[in-house]
Amino acid sequence: MSANDVLSANVNFEEWSKNRATGLDAKINKFEYYCVDQFLKSYPIADEDILAGMTGGPGDGGVDAIFFFANRKIVTDETQVSSETTLRVNLEIFQVKENQGFQPHRDQ
Repeated sequence: MSANDVLSANVNFEEWSKNRATGLDAKINKFEYYCVDQFLKSYPIADEDILAGMTGGPGDGGVDAIFFFANRKIVTDETQVSSETTLRVNLEIFQVKENQGFQPHRDQ
């Protein structure tokens, strides 16, 4: 990314943090939530569904969030899916990074 792109993204994140992230639990990584929220804008998904799909943390295997959609609607463990309907499915897997490069997890 160019320096201007990075600056623009940082400004956007700061504005989002002021306006949208005010009610987030302190345990939630705001930047991860922001990235997922931005990428899933085209789906009709509620905040509680985004929170349910957030998996980031120690030992997460590099997956910070995961979502499964059928016909553009979120599928949860309570969703009834008809076997008689043709489905278009999307599996969205997120790995969010705030810095450049890769730092592997090291056990102490």
